[in-house]
Amino acid sequence: MPHHLDSFRLEEYLAPREFAAQYMFCASDLESRTIQQVLDLLSPKEKELFLNLPLSYTHTQGDIQLRQQIASLYRKIHADNVLCFAGAEEAIYATARVFLKSQDHAIAITPCYQSLKSVAKSICSISTVDLELIHGEWALNVDRIAQQIRPNTRVLFLNFPHNPTGFVPSSEVFQSIMDLAQAHGIIVFSDEVYRGIELNPQDQLPSASELYSEAISLGVMSKSFGFAGLRIGWVTSQNPELLSKLSKFKHYLSICNSAPSEWLATAILRNSDIVLRENNRLVKENYKIVKNYFKTQPHLFQWIEPKGGCTAYPKYLGAGNIQSIAEQLLQNKGVVILPDWVYEQNNQHFRISFGRKNCPEALKHFSDFFSEYKTR
Repeated sequence: MPHHLDSFRLEEYLAPREFAAQYMFCASDLESRTIQQVLDLLSPKEKELFLNLPLSYTHTQGDIQLRQQIASLYRKIHADNVLCFAGAEEAIYATARVFLKSQDHAIAITPCYQSLKSVAKSICSISTVDLELIHGEWALNVDRIAQQIRPNTRVLFLNFPHNPTGFVPSSEVFQSIMDLAQAHGIIVFSDEVYRGIELNPQDQLPSASELYSEAISLGVMSKSFGFAGLRIGWVTSQNPELLSKLSKFKHYLSICNSAPSEWLATAILRNSDIVLRENNRLVKENYKIVKNYFKTQPHLFQWIEPKGGCTAYPKYLGAGNIQSIAEQLLQNKGVVILPDWVYEQNNQHFRISFGRKNCPEALKHFSDFFSEYKTR
């Protein structure tokens, strides 16, 4: 039976903290830039075009130039395989509402961004498959996904690079998931918002939408690119019927995106090599100092290596509960971390991030807090 939508734990936790605290040491997006910094990438003619842009409605599917630039991020995707949304959340919501009915069943990999399972849960039955810790590394057992498949399983929700753990499966494991879905006629919704931010570029996976005709891949300007304020997201699929159904449902949501946001996103994606190169440099520099700190504190934390994205999910090993400690850390040092109860877990894990310029300063205050906490 369908249920009401659960309270969005993540957003309710961050709402009173995100803009009040000095250090978001758990931010899921990368360092952003200003409009001026975007305009600095452009020629004088392009700047003139932007300043004379009509503030009118845009195409429901997304501006053709924007979709062409999005398609250039992939190998087998063309502009007609792209449908734009107002951020990633709208695309997640639309997918669940369009492709799931009360008699259906869905599967989600957990922990996860809550709407990847909550929207489905409000419609139909859903099973979850947890990532596992094996020899100190995150792992996904594909056999456990197979065990959850039922005759009425309709959608499988994935996210790689994974938030919050930073886990990225091997290309062989990822392909085996696509093969499993194809064998059972299951739609794969693949959240790929951190694609392009891998600590080792060789770990980058192909897009699910390039591997499987019944896959829908999610992208957004917020995460890998660091332009959350634009509110531009998209899905890609080689199946026009899937995109058509989503487009028709979008008529009841945003209808179309902001014209300035689409224009700026197009300009940014035209320079995606520059943006991603700078973002990867920042992530890798921050990651080194974060990793070094946690590796020197084995009595306090279990450090589990991420492979992609800008977040990690270490485990607290010391005295006290991580939820209570997170509140003390905020009050005493102005640092926000994300305790695992937000992900409906109680294993003393917490999310940190290393995608913003003030990460070294945030880590310093985090370190100071635990030095003081140990002496109490």
